[in-house]
Amino acid sequence: MRIFAVCILISVVPLIVGCGGGIWENQKTIPEPPLITTSSGLKYSDFFVSPLSIISYGDTVLMDYRGFLPTGQQFKSTYDDGAPVEFVVGDGKVIAAWDEGIVGMGVGGKRKLVAPPDLAYGSTGNSELGIPPNTTLTYYIEPKERKPITLEVTESGLQWGDIVVGTGPSPGPNDTVVVKYKGWLTDGTVFDSTPEGQTSEFKLTGLIQGWKEGLSTMKVGGIRKLVVPHTLGYGPSGAPPKIPGYATLIFRIELVDVKPES
Repeated sequence: MRIFAVCILISVVPLIVGCGGGIWENQKTIPEPPLITTSSGLKYSDFFVSPLSIISYGDTVLMDYRGFLPTGQQFKSTYDDGAPVEFVVGDGKVIAAWDEGIVGMGVGGKRKLVAPPDLAYGSTGNSELGIPPNTTLTYYIEPKERKPITLEVTESGLQWGDIVVGTGPSPGPNDTVVVKYKGWLTDGTVFDSTPEGQTSEFKLTGLIQGWKEGLSTMKVGGIRKLVVPHTLGYGPSGAPPKIPGYATLIFRIELVDVKPES
């Protein structure tokens, strides 16, 4: 657990960012930490780690950023525009690199993202921003404010909140669900997820109780956050080696389709 916000100083690389008061709207040269690559292909590095108001899926955030092409040309800066961007994390209305890359940051943190095309603007690019097709983009992001998602608590102890409310059918108790999902331990460790660009298919009867309950009231097209206590998850034994005993689990689930029992 991080107790204090820290500036990470490693190799020196000139960048249009800074560390300290005033931070990234000022042009300063600071050391650059090494990049970490996630399973999706997103690369990130933390210049300043904040322990304040940690961001999770479903939260609404205000974020400042600078965006750069591979040539080093800046194509967008909210610092210059004077207006941070606001979005709901995980609702799919911004590029996937932002949805993934801001999770786990604290308000006031500073992070670099290197987004491959499939996590940015893909094969179409963005002509309005001057981004060609199939372009890898670099962002320097700084969350300014977080409004947490409101979670409902059921009698069983399951916590849930809708990031996007679906409009299609809900699954029956014996149906098969087609989903995209990601699961975390409470320390932020990802223990499982649907492979990028794919879906996962499960018979509802074979799932943990937290998923059975949480999915039962979802509608196709919806995206939901679940916080599953161990009593509705994997219990005292866990699911070694990735899930320890008595673990509370956090999920982001998108219900793509329902296949009724045949």
